[in-house]
Amino acid sequence: MGSLAEVVCVLGSDTGVGKTTITRLLLRHAELMGLGVVALKPFSSGGREDAEALLGGQENKADLDLINPWHYDAPFAPLIAARMGGRAIPDMAEVVTWIDLHRQRNQLVLMEGVGGLLTPIAERFSMLDIIGAIGGRLVVVVRNRLGAINQARMCYVTSKQCHVAQGILVLSGLEDADSSARTNRAAIEEFCPQWTVLELPYVGKIGLGANGTKTIAKKFKKTLAQILQGGRNVPVLCETNCGSESGG
Repeated sequence: MGSLAEVVCVLGSDTGVGKTTITRLLLRHAELMGLGVVALKPFSSGGREDAEALLGGQENKADLDLINPWHYDAPFAPLIAARMGGRAIPDMAEVVTWIDLHRQRNQLVLMEGVGGLLTPIAERFSMLDIIGAIGGRLVVVVRNRLGAINQARMCYVTSKQCHVAQGILVLSGLEDADSSARTNRAAIEEFCPQWTVLELPYVGKIGLGANGTKTIAKKFKKTLAQILQGGRNVPVLCETNCGSESGG
């Protein structure tokens, strides 16, 4: 068996912070770079809209169940939703084996989490534990608003306690940003010294399908490249006339 692809895991400080949007943009950026990439949403509950959005944005179409195998009807944390529905709860070995199958078939795997870092997937593990088990790279999305510093610090301390020390934190912009958005990044860099902190401005509503993300991915190619490269400033390879980044 050859080497396994890297897994970039996009988690959030909470639900509804922009994980799906950022995962879709990373997916489109990687595709524009010519990488063999897949975007996964292993767990969902209360609906599969996020998984469907990821599926619709992939050039190499897959079956929804292949990228979102564990989905539950009740709109609660996966563990609670599985119990309510009388569904089998996967163990860690099953989840890791499933992820490794995708790692064998692709050059890069993007994996969007559900809820926050410690949302329970099973009795004994969360998405953060899965990242530790597979050696994945952590990307945490936090809304860039009042309260972001506290949320970032909690995520930082929690990840270190779970032995996932290195990470990227992405401040996700809002259409109506408050005044704290101007100072959050510097404060988070001070209090979370082992993390790289990046900002992605508000990008508006993104249509379904690959074309919905193409223009935006080109516009913010530098920030997206840094996320995929672990925060390093790297030369950005792109298609001809891919435009310039503003505010990334």
